[in-house]
Amino acid sequence: MPVMLCGTLPWFLADEWAVRGPHAARFAAPATKLAFLVSLLLAVALDPRRLFFLVIIVPVMLLFLAVYGLVGRWSWRATGTPLPAAIGHALALAWALAATFPLVE
Repeated sequence: MPVMLCGTLPWFLADEWAVRGPHAARFAAPATKLAFLVSLLLAVALDPRRLFFLVIIVPVMLLFLAVYGLVGRWSWRATGTPLPAAIGHALALAWALAATFPLVE
């Protein structure tokens, strides 16, 4: 999980800041989530035999991003900063990935 956190934390910090920071664009939330999902599909296109399982996790990732996006919005409204939501999202996704990928590989 700590290794996964090294990747999820910077992404969620950047994502939350882009979505809820002081200069956030209007459609930043769907754009960043779409970019993330497209990156998963591009990874599959590069090596479909080894990475096809990423297609299977797309529905789970959609649910994850929707639920944690809602929680992130609540957190931002309560604290006025995107930092708590970013840390929470990064920890949750790192744990989920660390717990699931050993079962797949």
